[in-house]
Amino acid sequence: MIKVSVIIPAYRTVKYIERCLRSLEEQTISFEHFEIIVIIDGPDKLLHEIVTNKFPRVITITHEKNLGLPSALNTGLLSAKGRYVVRVDSDDYVESCYLDFLIYAIESNSYYDAVACDYIEVDNKERQIKRSNALEEPIGCAIIFSRQALIEIGLYNTEFTLREEEELMKRFLAAGYKKMHLPLPMYRYRKHSENITNNSEDMAFFKDKLTN
Repeated sequence: MIKVSVIIPAYRTVKYIERCLRSLEEQTISFEHFEIIVIIDGPDKLLHEIVTNKFPRVITITHEKNLGLPSALNTGLLSAKGRYVVRVDSDDYVESCYLDFLIYAIESNSYYDAVACDYIEVDNKERQIKRSNALEEPIGCAIIFSRQALIEIGLYNTEFTLREEEELMKRFLAAGYKKMHLPLPMYRYRKHSENITNNSEDMAFFKDKLTN
């Protein structure tokens, strides 16, 4: 039985995707209890070949054109079979206990509809930059959600091509759903020059949009 679906949006991340998927194939949880869905957001032959040839268990979906991060996430969520969903970005990677601990935390605390773990920022050589608290510095990944809760709030807002996780969480909490904090750094958030969050002008635009 599939308990959790791992959603991986991928766009121009050929040099990172293998590390990401290897970390998920090394999970301590049995593979029969989770699925991995990669959404390639626009045609990318090399990226598609890497995923399908080297990771045959992975479900691969390709958009005919680049639709943006929230659309890719929604495609994965609507294709998911798990009771729970968790997002991993294609340039990041996770500890081997990542899914095991997140599933245990949410199943053991029925009051909560999401559990966020801490994360460690790393550079391109996977050297630790700093440990981050998921409550103080939240990111869109490192969170396991009830899939039904995300469906009920309408999934991701496709107008928010940045700060999509902030907009989603705003509606999630406003709907009465609860998020738990798990102070274990099981996610590795890779910082590099191609991070979309490096665009300060666009980040500021969507921050203003959140408050309007």
